[in-house]
Amino acid sequence: MVGIMIFVGLLFIDSWKRSQIKVSTYHSQKPPYVINTVTPVDALASRAYNQRNVYISGFIIYFCICILTVMSILRRIVEWNDKIKAGDAILKAKLRQKQKYLKDLQKKNGSHIHTYR
Repeated sequence: MVGIMIFVGLLFIDSWKRSQIKVSTYHSQKPPYVINTVTPVDALASRAYNQRNVYISGFIIYFCICILTVMSILRRIVEWNDKIKAGDAILKAKLRQKQKYLKDLQKKNGSHIHTYR
């Protein structure tokens, strides 16, 4: 999972840098001696593809973080429920022990202890 996150993170950074290019749609602004093989349409298309990659990789990173967060919360809830169940079992065992102790005391004292309802 970490390897995938690193790879997607690198894709995100690379796409972000490539989508920040400046494109001039006017041919008259460059000096006549500069020959550019990349047309403005190609540059705009490349920037659009890179922006799309930024959105996709950003969504993947965000979604992975959300999944990890939800899984962590669910794990904590399950552990908490297990602790509650274990605590209930311990409390029930203590209650049975004290009830047995109370019955033993009542048997020892016999007629001295009366329970009223």
